[in-house]
Amino acid sequence: MIFASPAARLYTVFFAASLTLGNWYPRIADVQERLALDSVSLGQSLAGLPFGIMLGFSLLARAVHRFGFRRTFAIGAPVMAFSLVTAALAPSAPVLFFSLTAAGAAQGALGIAGNVEANRMEAALGRPILVRGHGFWSLATLVGGAMAAAFRGWGVEPVLHFVVVLPVSLLLLWLGLKEFSASPERDDEETASAPILVLPTRAIFGLFLAGGVVLYLDSAASDWSGILMRDALGAGAILSGLAFAAWALGQTSGRLIHPTLAARVAQTPMALAFLGTAAIGVGVIAVSASVPITILGFVLLGFGTSSMLPLALSAAARLAERAPAASVASLSQLAFLVSVLSPPVIGWVVGATDIRIAFLLGLALLAVSAAIVITRRPFA
Repeated sequence: MIFASPAARLYTVFFAASLTLGNWYPRIADVQERLALDSVSLGQSLAGLPFGIMLGFSLLARAVHRFGFRRTFAIGAPVMAFSLVTAALAPSAPVLFFSLTAAGAAQGALGIAGNVEANRMEAALGRPILVRGHGFWSLATLVGGAMAAAFRGWGVEPVLHFVVVLPVSLLLLWLGLKEFSASPERDDEETASAPILVLPTRAIFGLFLAGGVVLYLDSAASDWSGILMRDALGAGAILSGLAFAAWALGQTSGRLIHPTLAARVAQTPMALAFLGTAAIGVGVIAVSASVPITILGFVLLGFGTSSMLPLALSAAARLAERAPAASVASLSQLAFLVSVLSPPVIGWVVGATDIRIAFLLGLALLAVSAAIVITRRPFA
């Protein structure tokens, strides 16, 4: 059966939890138009999602440790889904912000539970699970983005759109969780509960610089790709939505192919190849006047950033200096701090200059990541 293996159940749960999230992102342009938000106000509102994620990682680590993977996803995934629906239908910018904050807090809890369970499963099964699990999360955003692009192109209102999506997501979640059995703790795993605020160690900060700062570009692509296509290239609803789907395609491809690459290529040159691909994608997006070529740029950008944060999270969970949940939470707090700051920064840059300049700023962060990977080899 398709759900017979533990890994298949885990991948199904990851996919189900992310499906509604993928359907949300292409609707951001619609929300901006309906609420008549300028770029700065939109950026401030969109900061709610990463702000909530950071709150979830900061405040819910102990609850996740107590609840475990199955209960965390059984509660958190529906909360995230319904909060995103509320955001898509929000009547004002404050409601949009707080709806996204609730969705983000649930996503933060899911991130801790999912990453720790995947790392334990890797140890139990003796094969890569974490990055491929993130690949199925990205696959759901790809499918969701394509669904949303189609619904937008057909002129379907958001409420009817999500009436279709939510039952599918919840059914898949139930199928994945109904016979799920948690993996045993790793032999080298600490059992102490993580503190509410998990301060980074030197090792965690190095992993953040190597793999976490790319979240600026992930935020730019997921939140602003449709707006770039609409405002800079005059693309219609379907093509604007497909830009997000193209980025998700790159993310999915990179994460699903990563275990195969990792078996053949050393971690450091592989990470540098990913970062170089992301840089090429940014350059294409910044200079292209063609809709198809720009969409290709989003594929390259998604592929290039796809495995950087999962690589860092996997390395953090393997650190013996403290409990895996604490290390994952500490790195995630730093990484998503970038995501909290990114939407308002991008909104300000778009308002002051041009949306392409906002993407070009990501090249500096890619250079920092490459420098850390070369000099400190944090993934080796």
